[in-house]
Amino acid sequence: MGCNRKPNKKSKSKSSTACQPSKSYAEARKGVSETIRQHGKSQNTTGNYEGYVRRGKEFLAMFANEGEAANGDIDDGDGDRGAESPDDADNGMDPCFREAFDGPPIKCTPIAIAMFMGYKCIDENLGKSTASGIQAAFLEYYSKLAGDKYRGLWRYDEIRQEWLGNPVRSAEVEDMLEACKNKDGEGERTHSRAMTIQDMKRLYEYIRDNCPDDNGKDGLTVEQIAERGQSLLFNAFASTGFTLWTRNCETTVLRYKDFEFAPNRREGSPENDHGPCWFRVNLRNRKNWQKRMKNGETQLSGHCYKIYQQPKNPEVDMYARLLDWLEFYEKYLLGRPLEPTDFIFPNIGATGVSVHAKKEMSANKAQKMISEMANRANVRGAMHFTTHCFRRGGAQYRFMFAPIGQRWTLARIRWWGGWAKGEHRDTLIRYLLDELYTYEEDHSDALCPFDHQVSLSHAGEHAEIKPLTAAESRALFTEQSLVLEQRFRQLTSLLEPLYARQGMLNHASLIGPGIYPPAQAQQIGSTFTGAIPQPSNIHPSSGVLVNNTYLNSSNILMAGDGIDKGSDTCRKNSRPNTSKRAPSLQNPTHIVPEISRALGAEAWEQVIKDWEEADPLRSLHVALKDWHPDWHKQNKESAKYGQRRLIATEFIIQYSRDKDRFQADYPEHKFGITRMLRAIRSRRQAQGTCLRRESRRTRDQNDSNRNSGDNHE
Repeated sequence: MGCNRKPNKKSKSKSSTACQPSKSYAEARKGVSETIRQHGKSQNTTGNYEGYVRRGKEFLAMFANEGEAANGDIDDGDGDRGAESPDDADNGMDPCFREAFDGPPIKCTPIAIAMFMGYKCIDENLGKSTASGIQAAFLEYYSKLAGDKYRGLWRYDEIRQEWLGNPVRSAEVEDMLEACKNKDGEGERTHSRAMTIQDMKRLYEYIRDNCPDDNGKDGLTVEQIAERGQSLLFNAFASTGFTLWTRNCETTVLRYKDFEFAPNRREGSPENDHGPCWFRVNLRNRKNWQKRMKNGETQLSGHCYKIYQQPKNPEVDMYARLLDWLEFYEKYLLGRPLEPTDFIFPNIGATGVSVHAKKEMSANKAQKMISEMANRANVRGAMHFTTHCFRRGGAQYRFMFAPIGQRWTLARIRWWGGWAKGEHRDTLIRYLLDELYTYEEDHSDALCPFDHQVSLSHAGEHAEIKPLTAAESRALFTEQSLVLEQRFRQLTSLLEPLYARQGMLNHASLIGPGIYPPAQAQQIGSTFTGAIPQPSNIHPSSGVLVNNTYLNSSNILMAGDGIDKGSDTCRKNSRPNTSKRAPSLQNPTHIVPEISRALGAEAWEQVIKDWEEADPLRSLHVALKDWHPDWHKQNKESAKYGQRRLIATEFIIQYSRDKDRFQADYPEHKFGITRMLRAIRSRRQAQGTCLRRESRRTRDQNDSNRNSGDNHE
């Protein structure tokens, strides 16, 4: 009874629907083959493979025709196509050679593939990549014939009297492939040069300095729109590739629908959180996603990226650079908001303002744009940037060259770059580890005084955080000592004429007590050469040597002490001085500083500066405008002081600090302050604001006339 129970209608309906075939067996099987053909490889790869096979058939037909014409008619045999044993001797062309690529493989198929490979790589002198492409194309072509019959090692089945396996796995094809790879020797590495962070900075700075500004007032001309659009487009394109590690062909196909922004693109985020601003980008066309799907990596966020601001690195700030471009794109080129199907990087006409939003920028145009911009910015190796330049540069930066603490782990590198867990190890080595190995095993700087020992840590990271060694300390202080000695010599040369003229202070007292040993201090006079005593000339008990300067531990000049506060040793070691006692720094001698002739046309500006500002290095401890009258009278420099005051007041009061008008009225400033002083006096005398000073001869003559008049009376 239970076995005869009728199913309910609902179950019966589902069962009948599930069992109804939608296609015939032949159609379903054909659909399986078609699906494998369309989606087994990417469309680009499938197209390239089909091209190799098509050109191989064309080559075979051409070669067979030429061979038949040269050798005459060839007997077609008994019609048993390709069933000969491999031991059969055949010095001529196989009768079935023309059909080697038609249908299932035959005996002569491997030699035909090898000949086609040799023709392209040897006769046409193409590279080893062509040989690899031919090998991969025919391997795929025969692997899809008759299930798995033509997969595996190429061999002749004596029992079935037929050839099995893949002809690409034959000795002829493998040997020819190896020969084509080795024909040009080792060769140079030709993969894309990585766009480094330094290159990105140079490009960004060049564009920043040369891009026309959008002031929003007078608008932009057509030429300025084209130039600014090119600059913003490149900045967005470069920062996108460097941040997302996309190939150029992947960057150009990004559409507006691939991005998810906040309602106001520059504020907030798509999820309306309260954190920093960001937007989301979905890389649907990244090359490696097919391999990730094949390996079971189907997480929903696997190809979505959140892009945040990077204000500290504006050259790679995709957030800011992309939004700048989109605003310009909509405002000046489209004149409307972007639609979901519009390309982010569209095809732009030769004028720079005609845009085709529904057509992406071609790969050739992107390559040309990168090369031209790199040449303009004087970036090294501009012609070696190709489709992988931003991808390699961004990946290497995050793995090796980012600041310490900002470098990424290999797991994050693999995820961000879209590499599947089962990705061939050579891929990551090519992008990351090969460069790292080159860096860590590079001994080109073996002659460097410091051993960086980059092989001891990841990218030589330990060198940035290890403590200072004793050898490095000695080298550092040696370099410091050389710099200090040079500065000391310069200071001495500046002070020597001053104190020699004043006759008030010799070098031993100027330098201070204890700087030199007693024996050497007695030998120092006004003709001091600035030589620093060497360690071999100093007795250990006399003092210590710090940075090549001798210091006596018992008589070190302390900061703030006056020069005349030294002990008797200081006066004893000094040259006898018949002039009055040298003034201390607390009560300095006031002198009008000299103006160097080397200043030329700028000498008058130094006069103004001395009038308003002190300059202790030139013994001007108080600005001239604040001097007490007794100071220049005591030093008998009243005349010089008056000259400086005349120039300063003329500029400050009469011309109200108008430099251009002052120099225009007194072109004599080009020849120094003496001729300028004469010009100022002449002008003031003409205006009646300055009395004319009589010369000595005129005064003597006037006195003589007065005396003679008195005697006559």
